[in-house]
Amino acid sequence: MNALKGTHVAILTGMFVGFATLPASPIQAADDIIPQGEIENTYRAQTQGRQLYRAKKYKEAIPYLEFAAQRGFKQAQVRLGEIYVKGLGGVEPDLVQGVGWLGVAASGESAPEIRRLYKSVRENIPAQHNDTIEKIVEQYTSNFDGSRTRVVCEMVDRAGTHGKMMRCRYLDESLYPGISRG
Repeated sequence: MNALKGTHVAILTGMFVGFATLPASPIQAADDIIPQGEIENTYRAQTQGRQLYRAKKYKEAIPYLEFAAQRGFKQAQVRLGEIYVKGLGGVEPDLVQGVGWLGVAASGESAPEIRRLYKSVRENIPAQHNDTIEKIVEQYTSNFDGSRTRVVCEMVDRAGTHGKMMRCRYLDESLYPGISRG
């Protein structure tokens, strides 16, 4: 991963020193039914974030991606991770957030390309930061893996192909007829 080679690593790894712990996720307990409005807002945010990301409007995409990522949607998490690790679109590189989002996206059931990206980033960070990275990823995983929001992610067959794709969905969306996934 060229974005982390040479002097970039020295500059970015300075971010690990004394990193602040994340606040607890403000999202309700895992056994609560997720309201229809929350589900619809998440799908809208995910769609808007994806569109802005694809249009290379990274700064504009961040709030939408964060909304979906905090609820456990892995594609939003990996996009945020890439923005922060690479400093895309003039966003200030933030290796703590980048590694955190990529780590939670790569945890559990995840697409092979997400796991490869996370592994590539980890391999380019000096080994002396391994304990800190593990703590960061543990925090992000405990706060944003989707268990609190009743989101499940799974690899599903891609229609019309032999390939698979990552799909995340709310367990509760079947309770509400007419939910649009965007």
